[in-house]
Amino acid sequence: MPRDAAAYRALPPSSVGYGQEVAPVQDAMTGGPSLGERAQRLLSSVAADCNTPCMMGTFAGLVACGAMAVPIAHAYHGSRGEGATFPDDMPEDMGANLLQTRVEVAEDRQKKKKAQALATVSFTINGKSRTVDAHLASHTLLSAYLRENELLKGTKLSCREGGCGACTVLLRPLKKTDSAAVPVNACLRLLAACDGYSITTVEGLGNTKNPSQIQKEIAENYGTQCGFCSAGMVTTLTALAQKAKGGSPPTAKEIEDQLSGNICRCTGYTNIVAAAKKVLQDPAQLQLLQTGDIEDLGGKSWKAQAAVPLSHCSKSCTSVSGPEYYMPKKLESAWQIMSALPGVALIGANTGAGVLKYYDGTSAFAPFKSPPAALMDVSRVEKMLRTSYSSPNEAVELGASVPLQQFLEISAELEEKGVSATTRWMAVAAHLKRVAGHQVRSVGTIGGNLMMANRTPLYPSDVMLLLSGLEARIKIGRSKDEMENVSMADFHKSDTTGKLLVSVEIPAVPQLAANERELVYTYKSALRRENAHAILHAYFAFIVKQSEDGKGVPAIRSACVYYGGLVPGTVLRATQAESALAGAVLGDSKALQKAVNALDSVVAQADPVFGKTEYRKTLVRTYLFKALLQASAASGIKLRPQLSLAAQPPEWKAPVHKWETKGAEGVFKSESKPSALAQCTGEASYTDDLPRQAGQLFGCFVLAQAIGTLTSVSSPAAENLEGVVAVITAKDFASKGYGNLLTPTDTEEEILTSSNVRFIGQRVALVVARSREIAELAARLVQANIKPADTPPIITLDQAIAKKSFWNEQPKVGPNPDTSEAEMEGHFQSADVVVEGSASCGNQYHFHMETHTCCAAPDGAGGIEIDVSTQNPVGIANDIAAVLGLDQTQVTARMTRAGGGFGGKINRPRPVAVAAACAAHMLEAPVSIVLSLNDNMLMMGGRKPYRFDYKIACKRDGTLVAVTGRIYSMVGASFDLLPQADVDILSNAIDACYKIPHWRLEAWACRANVPSTTYCRGPVYMPGQLLMDAAIDHLAHAAGLNPHEVRLKNLYKDGVTPFDQSLENNTLSLCVQGAMQNCDFDQLAQQVTEFNQVNSHIKQGLSLTPFKYGMGPAMGFRAFVAVRPDGSVLVQQSGCEIGQGLDSKQRQAAALVLNAPLERVFVAGTTSQLGTWMSGTGGSTTSEANVASVTMACEKIKARMDERLKAEAGKSWEERVKACAGLVLADEGIYFGQTTEHLRGAEPYTGYGCAISHVQYDSLLSEVRVLRAELMTDQGTSLNPGIDAGQVQGAYVMGLGYVLTEEYAYSEQGQLTTNGTWEYKVPTVSCVPEQFDITFLANTPHPKGIFGSKASGEPAVLGASSALSALRAAAAAVRADYGNSDPTVLNAPATVEAMLNACTLDPSKFSF
Repeated sequence: MPRDAAAYRALPPSSVGYGQEVAPVQDAMTGGPSLGERAQRLLSSVAADCNTPCMMGTFAGLVACGAMAVPIAHAYHGSRGEGATFPDDMPEDMGANLLQTRVEVAEDRQKKKKAQALATVSFTINGKSRTVDAHLASHTLLSAYLRENELLKGTKLSCREGGCGACTVLLRPLKKTDSAAVPVNACLRLLAACDGYSITTVEGLGNTKNPSQIQKEIAENYGTQCGFCSAGMVTTLTALAQKAKGGSPPTAKEIEDQLSGNICRCTGYTNIVAAAKKVLQDPAQLQLLQTGDIEDLGGKSWKAQAAVPLSHCSKSCTSVSGPEYYMPKKLESAWQIMSALPGVALIGANTGAGVLKYYDGTSAFAPFKSPPAALMDVSRVEKMLRTSYSSPNEAVELGASVPLQQFLEISAELEEKGVSATTRWMAVAAHLKRVAGHQVRSVGTIGGNLMMANRTPLYPSDVMLLLSGLEARIKIGRSKDEMENVSMADFHKSDTTGKLLVSVEIPAVPQLAANERELVYTYKSALRRENAHAILHAYFAFIVKQSEDGKGVPAIRSACVYYGGLVPGTVLRATQAESALAGAVLGDSKALQKAVNALDSVVAQADPVFGKTEYRKTLVRTYLFKALLQASAASGIKLRPQLSLAAQPPEWKAPVHKWETKGAEGVFKSESKPSALAQCTGEASYTDDLPRQAGQLFGCFVLAQAIGTLTSVSSPAAENLEGVVAVITAKDFASKGYGNLLTPTDTEEEILTSSNVRFIGQRVALVVARSREIAELAARLVQANIKPADTPPIITLDQAIAKKSFWNEQPKVGPNPDTSEAEMEGHFQSADVVVEGSASCGNQYHFHMETHTCCAAPDGAGGIEIDVSTQNPVGIANDIAAVLGLDQTQVTARMTRAGGGFGGKINRPRPVAVAAACAAHMLEAPVSIVLSLNDNMLMMGGRKPYRFDYKIACKRDGTLVAVTGRIYSMVGASFDLLPQADVDILSNAIDACYKIPHWRLEAWACRANVPSTTYCRGPVYMPGQLLMDAAIDHLAHAAGLNPHEVRLKNLYKDGVTPFDQSLENNTLSLCVQGAMQNCDFDQLAQQVTEFNQVNSHIKQGLSLTPFKYGMGPAMGFRAFVAVRPDGSVLVQQSGCEIGQGLDSKQRQAAALVLNAPLERVFVAGTTSQLGTWMSGTGGSTTSEANVASVTMACEKIKARMDERLKAEAGKSWEERVKACAGLVLADEGIYFGQTTEHLRGAEPYTGYGCAISHVQYDSLLSEVRVLRAELMTDQGTSLNPGIDAGQVQGAYVMGLGYVLTEEYAYSEQGQLTTNGTWEYKVPTVSCVPEQFDITFLANTPHPKGIFGSKASGEPAVLGASSALSALRAAAAAVRADYGNSDPTVLNAPATVEAMLNACTLDPSKFSF
């Protein structure tokens, strides 16, 4: 139950940032230190399991509680972290007795220990010196300190697990001024670990008045859209510039590799890469970035503010809240500390904190664990940092604290030392590039990676695999006299408790004769090429012996074969295969088959616990074949020509792109966004960047852990936690008279669950506390008691269909409900080719980099003000008013910009914002809620999955005749959209752009125990395109035709579709012709055919996808424009800037119509106060509609000015404004299709385009390369060609993620298992087409468009359907080599697993 507002106000002052906190609570009976306070002095408030003290580099799940006085144990960011607190009245069954014992033992050790813990931590922030108490720094994350204490908001928090790069900062030892800074994830770095370092944030690199070259170029080159990732991109690229100091400029591939740890959901990456190449490959600009200290890059323009003190409390007290922090430099000192403090937890770089939660259960509601008594940072132990190596053939020793990036660079250096008898170092370096992102590799240690693999059996350690293959040995022990030298084979099962991993010894290359050579190959299958964990990985080393006379066939003297990802806790050595290979002649098919068969014992051990079992089993054999092919080619074996490419190492190229927009330019020119530079310098503010308000509180949801009936909510442990203000449930809403439904229908979701728990992740309660970290910890202490449902949950679309779990009792039939099944059967009988099948497409998470974020506060007059990241401020304001029983005029919702939206912030922010508003109203204090990525994904549904069970027919020449079938859409546990919207794929979408005269379809909206699905970029139309393209691919296969022939033959012309969609001014054919001409499609198709004829195992595919996208009329948004006396122009409008450039276009429109300088126009943030005429931003027409309204307002103002200034021509803008003194130079506009000087009416219209995708698939590695994407889109006369081209590019790449890598997965119980960056993989820069060209159709202004324009943000996402169709073609080509001519079934997403399964390989037919 929440404390009431009066009780809350009587509490001590709340923290503002991390500067203040309440005094520690004393024992109520004695007045002396409480057990909780004694624990605060001695125990850690950070994540670690005291039973695993050697988790270097993987210190799991730290919570940056900053100044808070409560210990936090084994917690991670978000309510899924694991935590424990120790209030005086803590129940025995929650560990009070254990705590008492641990405190007494720790106090005893405190008296005995000799080594000195750090008293203070000193570092610099952007060149400014800082010193903080080590006890506080030992449980504060760098990201929290930067944002809350230094107020450096450019360091963004998105995933909070080191997977997105938004929080990247630069780190350099203070004593090594000539060393290059390295990029690190601030969200994983302990502040105490920054002792002795220089930290540079994006603010230290430049500002809008004096930006660095990289900041300026990315901003001007359209390298930023929503901008939430931009600061991280800048810092990461700056690190590369520093690294190149004294050497050659980085290559394009090196630039791409540098960005492997950074995610951008908006841009499609190529503009960022192009901007980086322009700067980093220009010696003059590169030298400027390398001159002086890194803080000089911005011309020392950053002005440090007075940091909010990192103090324990606001009063004078001496108690400390964090663990003691040790940072020894000598190995002997480290052992001494471990001996004196057996409970000490060891850390290296803490990079594993973002990963471990996926393996130790903390992301799935694991029980609490005890905290350590102290922390020891082993990253400075000199002997653990040593490296010893000389030549490629000799032994190598690496300290356990050596970062993975240094391991990679040493391997590359050894490879570059000249011709050697081994290729091991080339293989190791290439493999390590695929381990994590650059930020993690820069500081994550060898020892930390190995220890996590030792303690976490399911963690697929690439380092463990490589070192096993290299036959390395581990030096580990408790003291100098108790050292062990453990083989990698034994290490995985070793008890490492209380031991320190010191170094890794890699033996020399086995002794080789003059005619022998060691050939090493490693492979890794992952959901994404870079920064993705292994599904299966393998290491192959062959000692190949050439005949002494050079005339014989090379043979394998010995082999070493390891597989990881088959058996938990270890890599598996394929000894039987090694024996089969010993003495085998390279290029001998019989020897190959003998070795493949010898893998049966390995395949048999594949543990289903990893999932994807059949896929992993197939890869075991294909990897061996690939390795033998490469070894044969490297040894001079003459292979069949069809194997020449498969025998080469995989090739990946950095993307290049070209935009051609000249023919679509009009009165509006390409202008980068006015906020672009501020986004690149970190000065652009997002919702959680706004200044903290006095008395601000922080909320975190308690989420349901099971499906069933909520019987009670127990929260005494949370409510007794120091700093917790309230635990709010549905009962509290009822007691206050608040509503609990977003809309007054029984099918809509509740804000907080009252009884029926429909899905795991449903909101049960809201914890409100004095800091976000305390709220997140307390949320884990709340117990939601749920009686399990009597029946198994319905999770998948197929399950819902099988159980007939539908929202609609009868199907929606269309397009003509009167069309009978008998009538359709007649049409099918008239056709020559008829096929039946099923196609589907899955979920897609929006992955807006800024999660759902808001801050609600009482306005002092009985109302509520809320700042919120949304696409629909007025909808949120109205919801809040309805729930609280206020007038709509009493609620104001504001937003300036959002860190992405893609449809996910139209309706989905509503429950978060309303909950925050209710808490603020109840407690009479500001309440902020920022969802962690994990919780955001658990609570919020993504794109709707669909299944299409179809029957489709055509004539022999490919002319389409008829389609019938059933369409199923996944709605989820409640409606996010109106019921009819869930089946409106029938309307305008399922036909894609193909003329099919006869239709009869049934549509069902499915109900299941998953979150409500919602709008996502290209809703309805994207699934419609994918499903129909799949059906046409199937039909074309049956007809013996090329799918693109069928598509081209049946393109819509002008007219009206069977679904009543008008196709006036149809430019579809022009787009197709243009795209085909730009890539020379016919010649490219012939090249693909020839390629597939002469290559086995690696195949290419080519597909052409025309697309259309129905747009509603661009109207209905209100704008207000005011010209100020000084000539500045203020535009207030009702659209939301979410990265699409809406503000830029309105700014240009105002400047154009008023004939004012562009730089004098300012577009304000959006507020619900603009009133009734304010719709949600979505559907890509908001920019046009708001431009129209701004134009109308400006036309009115301009008319008044012209009337006054008839004889004042030739004057400057400022002079004209001055001459109009006394006139009302302000007006509003609400466009409803009026015809004006610049506007020509508004009506629904259709956007057109064509995409051509060229792909290549290696079936032995199951790796996809998108070689080329060619897009031609009809933008009419673009409102801003540069911004619109960026929208088209980003849309295609987002679609590419949907069809290739972005896979949703639920457990049988309904737990989302892909709720973070570790398992859910959006495209990174390596996923982008290697050649990526976009052209706008020239000279085709839209007659009724706003300034002749058309929308750009949504239609091009449909173009990614061409990539999926191209992959079907590539898979079919693989299947054909095995004699399989059946149609290829491949649905979205076509993951690496789905692709290989579709190919139906037969390893028994492998041959040379």
